Amino acid sequence: MKKTKFCILSAMLIVVSTVMGQSEKTVYAKLEEATVFLLGAELTHTAEVSVTEGENQIIISGLSPRLDVSSLKVKSDRGLIIASYEFTARQMVSENQTSPVIKRINDSINFYKTEMERISIEKTIVSNTDWLLHKGIENTVRETENRLKEAELASDLKYYRHQRIELESEKQRLFKDSIRLITNLNRLYSEYDRERLKGSQIIGELKINTSSAAAGPVKLIVSYFTREAQWIPFYDVNINSTDSPVSFSAKAKVQQTTGMDWNNIRLTLSTAAPGNGKTAPLLSTWFLEGVLPEPPGVYARRGDRNARQNSYSYEIVDDIQMVFSGAASDDAVENKIYQYVAQSENMLNVTYDIDLPYSIPGNVKGQNIDLTVKEAPAIYKYYTIPKMDNEVYLLAEIPEWDKLGLLSGTANITYDGTYLGEAYIDASSTMDKLPLTLGTDKRISVKRERITDYSSTRTSGSDIDQTFGYRITVKNNQNHAVKIIIKDQYPVSTQKNIEVTLNSKQTTTWTANIEETGVVTWEEKFAPGKTKVYNISYSVKYPKNMNINL
Repeated sequence: MKKTKFCILSAMLIVVSTVMGQSEKTVYAKLEEATVFLLGAELTHTAEVSVTEGENQIIISGLSPRLDVSSLKVKSDRGLIIASYEFTARQMVSENQTSPVIKRINDSINFYKTEMERISIEKTIVSNTDWLLHKGIENTVRETENRLKEAELASDLKYYRHQRIELESEKQRLFKDSIRLITNLNRLYSEYDRERLKGSQIIGELKINTSSAAAGPVKLIVSYFTREAQWIPFYDVNINSTDSPVSFSAKAKVQQTTGMDWNNIRLTLSTAAPGNGKTAPLLSTWFLEGVLPEPPGVYARRGDRNARQNSYSYEIVDDIQMVFSGAASDDAVENKIYQYVAQSENMLNVTYDIDLPYSIPGNVKGQNIDLTVKEAPAIYKYYTIPKMDNEVYLLAEIPEWDKLGLLSGTANITYDGTYLGEAYIDASSTMDKLPLTLGTDKRISVKRERITDYSSTRTSGSDIDQTFGYRITVKNNQNHAVKIIIKDQYPVSTQKNIEVTLNSKQTTTWTANIEETGVVTWEEKFAPGKTKVYNISYSVKYPKNMNINL
């Protein structure tokens, strides 16, 4: 008997010790670091907890509810074995019943509930009265058959009719009052829920089962990936004058909607794209198929045949010395964040480590951050296409712009202290020189007109031969010399029975003629007050029965 009692007591002690060893602890995980990608972010939290020897259940609270569970990683600073984990997103509701708004809403709800009870009582009374009135009518009719006179019956029916009308009116009134009270109650319940949930938030919690060889404090490190964050590169492009370099101030707009604010964290921006799921492609066999020729008079689909230009200008630039600096002058970056940003680059991405604590609110507005400042020399030229409009644009062309390490993004351009507008820098462009449009200049006049001497239409057999000629007049009205690029074009044929010829004798000698695009470019330096005329002439031969877009 004693042996049996001893065994039972031992078993109970084992169960109690096991339960105590698996006691659940909840700790808050502080956000320490965030590496933000162009889309998504990796967040790192730390938490400290005191564990007992053996098994422990720990709930790590304060995580983002919008995370990729498959990316979760949990580490400890000493030998803590993590056997399993489970992630949940839980809504924490703040029950603030002492709020004046909550009290006002509750008072209104109680008032309307009392009104609803009163209306319910009145409905019962009206319903019972209606039943009694109906029974009274039945009894009156029954008695009339026996002893009542017709005059008495008419008087009773008039009375019943009057009462019935009043009862129906009362029913309608009570019905309308009920609808009004129900509507008000629904509105108040919605207001109550909104007010009650104002202080609530959805938090992420990670429950982990661990095993520890010894009791004591443990530091836990939790990291994960979330898609609810991004950073968008943009630039402030500043140009003081046409004899000064272009300054690119790289900036970042960081946004996050992870369900929590990032307060005083270490922030890193990266151009990497984790989890994009892309696989290097393979070439499949290229099978050629014959295509029937297009019948006469049918236009070719030109959208996929038009080549695109690769440059604004074609002038060869000799001995351009590129000078790139990580920042502008010391005076310009004094007390700026630039000096706290370390830029590094590997084979796949660029990383900006910001050595300052940063706070990013958990809303869509985001935060603007200064990254780096780089300067590059520019070639300033004027540019015009009078066929499209008579405006003359001032361009800043930046050779070897790929050395700037720019990312695609918008650029706010300022020239001589004046904001000119917004442009877009396409980092994937194959242009040799990066063009920036600085605005238009009315001090250079341009005019394009048709030359009748160079224009004619002739019929030759079954074909029509048309010749077109245009004159472009350019004048520099400035008090200093400028470089001007003038462009015009002639059509490009996509069919054998349409022949296009650029008449070189009637066309002014060009700087470049790109036959694939049919674009002629003249690029010259204009002295102050200089005027020059450029001619272009081309011929088109095509069948009589064909309509073409000339």
